[in-house]
Amino acid sequence: MTRALGLDFGLSGVRAAVVDATAGLVASAQAGDRVRVAGGRAEYDLPAAWRAMRSAIAELGDAARDVDVIGLGALGATPLLAAEDGTPLSPGLCFSLDTRADAERRALDPELSHDHALAKVIWLAERTPDAAWALDAVSWIGWRLTGVPAVDRITRLQYEHPGAACPVLMPPAIDPLAVLGPLTAEVGLRPGTPVVAGTLDSYVDVVAAGCTGAGDGCVILGSTLVAYGVVAEPMSAPGLELQAYPGEGWLLGGSTSNGGNVLAWARELLGADAADDAGGVEVLPYLAGERTPVRTPDARGAITGLSLAATGPQIVRAVIDGLALVALDHVDLILEAAPVGRWTATGGGVRDPAWLQATADAVGAPLAIAPLAGEGAGPALFALRAIGAALNLPGTGAVEPRPAEAARLRAALPGYRQRTRDLQEHP
Repeated sequence: MTRALGLDFGLSGVRAAVVDATAGLVASAQAGDRVRVAGGRAEYDLPAAWRAMRSAIAELGDAARDVDVIGLGALGATPLLAAEDGTPLSPGLCFSLDTRADAERRALDPELSHDHALAKVIWLAERTPDAAWALDAVSWIGWRLTGVPAVDRITRLQYEHPGAACPVLMPPAIDPLAVLGPLTAEVGLRPGTPVVAGTLDSYVDVVAAGCTGAGDGCVILGSTLVAYGVVAEPMSAPGLELQAYPGEGWLLGGSTSNGGNVLAWARELLGADAADDAGGVEVLPYLAGERTPVRTPDARGAITGLSLAATGPQIVRAVIDGLALVALDHVDLILEAAPVGRWTATGGGVRDPAWLQATADAVGAPLAIAPLAGEGAGPALFALRAIGAALNLPGTGAVEPRPAEAARLRAALPGYRQRTRDLQEHP
């Protein structure tokens, strides 16, 4: 029996899950608050996240006290500055959701992704002159757990740009699948338990979903929607990003700024579930700007086709349709560049039948459900893979696309693309 504790630090709080390599999920817990995004600010409070982690571990009780390994994943890139001993001197600035360093980004390179962390470090350094370290959320958490300062090599790439140096020292780089060190922090777990370095949450989830070789594809239905295909060689595609990840090859695709966060907003605001049909209502779901493929952090959402006859459930359905088109836009661009023969879905959104089915319709192919998807188990599965544990988890089936819905979304894609690309000129 080999067990792992996974700690997932995300936009909606901290999730902790204990996973057995053969029996599956043993226990899970969640604590903490959703990150507030407003006025170009999206700050991650690391001390608050640490307290939430401790609460989640305490809720797991005995299930978490005898695990073989601990895995980490965190939202990112989320740079922060810290004192010599690792004490945070700034909040973490959440990737493209925090736009305050846009002038610094443009000065580095106008074509640089809004997710890139170096511009944010420059912005923070100007306001935090006593900082000794530049860290990311996942590296700060690892340091706090083990006493070992390090940053995984994939996250480190988010802080590099030709001809520009990071103005604050970063820790040494380490492989994300390597053991960072033994647990030394007193957090209610067994001291000495190996802690795997981990990396940014989307890459952790891709590997945990079993997408480890060329031709694999993954759609993550999380607070933000992510779609990647694994390719054997570096390549480029319009609007997409090429990323290193802890598997063979490269990831081609992208992370959006919108997903479950928009759907949760609509359902909470309207107090409604989705209708079967949107009744002519259309939604551009850009409530938090957008990353790939339009790269417009100032983008705003829009609802069109409203009438006095429109209902809350129809508007919620229109949000789901909009998110399905976001997925289709990414999948279509990936497939234009490289073959993907198998698609897998993971993330909390797999527990939302309407969103999951619409995503399968968008992909237009069977969408396999990753083991333990929606349970926050990605970092635990990642850690089990890191120590070479033999995973033997039961399959969870697949969702088949509905041909008529797949055709409807495909027909709507050109108009959707035109409207979203207009945002680049008129955000």
